[in-house]
Amino acid sequence: TLYDFHMEACGPILLFAFWLSFRQKHRICWLWAFLYIITKKDAPIYLMFLALAGSFLPGYRRQGLRLAGTALVYALLVLLVAQPLFSPTSKHLLSSRLAWPQTWDAVLPWLQTQFFEPARWQSLSRHLLPFGLLPLLAGWTSLPWLGALGIQWLSTDWRQAHCLIHYPLIFYPLLFIAAAVGWGWLNRHLQLRSRHIRLSVFIFILGLSLAGLGWGWFSEQSALIHAYGHANKAACQRASQLLADIPADAEIRAALTLTPHLARRDKVGILMKPD
Repeated sequence: TLYDFHMEACGPILLFAFWLSFRQKHRICWLWAFLYIITKKDAPIYLMFLALAGSFLPGYRRQGLRLAGTALVYALLVLLVAQPLFSPTSKHLLSSRLAWPQTWDAVLPWLQTQFFEPARWQSLSRHLLPFGLLPLLAGWTSLPWLGALGIQWLSTDWRQAHCLIHYPLIFYPLLFIAAAVGWGWLNRHLQLRSRHIRLSVFIFILGLSLAGLGWGWFSEQSALIHAYGHANKAACQRASQLLADIPADAEIRAALTLTPHLARRDKVGILMKPD
């Protein structure tokens, strides 16, 4: 948020509000759905998966299918009509990152990257462990987070394909809902078991969650220290003065991370890859 605020930061609360009102059969779930899908260009796809999963719940079939169908139509309109219409490349924004077999000019390298790259499975494990692996027990409610994972993995951007930086803001709420459903399923199947077995399962899941949280914390902590520890503090302190010395009507080209400091200028060119 210091330089590049992503609207999906508003997504988790809206998604949870949608799911709660959907389960309570309140019509306001349509409002929450609309607010959620405008936070990110691919959010309608995730909402479609979630509503489709909800349609498998007893008594929710009609409402879930209506919401899923509406989300799908909205997604197609945005991707195929609205974005190409206003894009300088006449293509939707996802097309620049989606990886298909033709990206590698062969099917085998694409399959190798998408399904057999160890780093992706290691990253997925790191995301699932804090939830105690409960999303794996969610049944149809696994569909939303699996769909989100599939879309992320199709990206040629390494950080997006591994659900890093801000991408967990989309991925984690879906995992959270699946974990809650998975815990309910597990709890029902343990009702007839002894207290000792139930306690052992609870301790095991708690241990997995703590291990996952610790793994994520310490692995990312070293990366943050490395990144901020090598920052050029003198250059950062001089940045404001250097920008102020540039005439107000001058055209400036700057890296994406500097654009908030140029928000009041009219002629700004963004360098997405300054290197």
